[in-house]
Amino acid sequence: MKFIKSVKYVNCISLVFSFLLGLLLVTGVWADSRVDTVINSTWKFNRADVANAQSPSFNDSSWSTIDLPHTWNALDGEDGGNDYYRGIGWYRKHYTISSEHSGKRVFLFFESVGRSADVYCNGAYIGRHEGAYAAFCFDITSAVIFGADNVIAVKADNSSSLGIAPLSGDFTQWGGICRSVRLIIANPVHITLLDYASPGVYLTTTNVSSSSGDLSVKTLIRNAGTTANLSYKTPLSLILICGTVWLTLISIKFSWRLKPTASLWTRLNSRWDSVILPSIPIPVFSLTVTI
Repeated sequence: MKFIKSVKYVNCISLVFSFLLGLLLVTGVWADSRVDTVINSTWKFNRADVANAQSPSFNDSSWSTIDLPHTWNALDGEDGGNDYYRGIGWYRKHYTISSEHSGKRVFLFFESVGRSADVYCNGAYIGRHEGAYAAFCFDITSAVIFGADNVIAVKADNSSSLGIAPLSGDFTQWGGICRSVRLIIANPVHITLLDYASPGVYLTTTNVSSSSGDLSVKTLIRNAGTTANLSYKTPLSLILICGTVWLTLISIKFSWRLKPTASLWTRLNSRWDSVILPSIPIPVFSLTVTI
């Protein structure tokens, strides 16, 4: 473990530990330059339950062309009453994934679909998510055709259901893909996206005082490949961002091994004492984990 401070900023630093009360940004950075693409444009939409709409050969030429985010309640839900359409709507999108990504994992990341979603890729059923106000993510690699046209189909449903929250409220329960959708490509060994669509990096602060504190960093790493007993050294750094100033406060590495088709929790515990930080009201930190 090493602490780095710059003499250049001596006049604007003070002995504080308030970063534990500040905003901590968690990010994952991957050696393979993970490809993260927003695919919001040019979807086809039909506000009805249509038979075989998940089929790649289905003719959707008569459907509306829309961009996301989208809801079918933009007009009939304006009055806040219960007379707006609550039912099924279908979305379809054609998307080509370059053959250069063959051998990698492909994920569909939805920021929100109201209220439930059944997701298909090239006619194959991928999975279901219930709940309109939470992100979700699916690994669609097994259904993808690299270097060719792929058809993504989503059956959204905002019908009333006792098993899906919220049950009621003084607001319109929007139906549709009402936030962005991203297509993410990653190496077979990656920080997982499948733990409830979280970043896969988790922080816990304990024993915090004005001069010290404990920071625990957990990372969930997944090996979706076939290579056995891979060995890695994972760098981890905590970087202070203050305007244009980037100050590396801690930089370490730890080693781990991972079997194919397995996931691994890595844990790092760090003790912080009398950390020297720029004196700003709300320090902003970025935690970077790289594999």
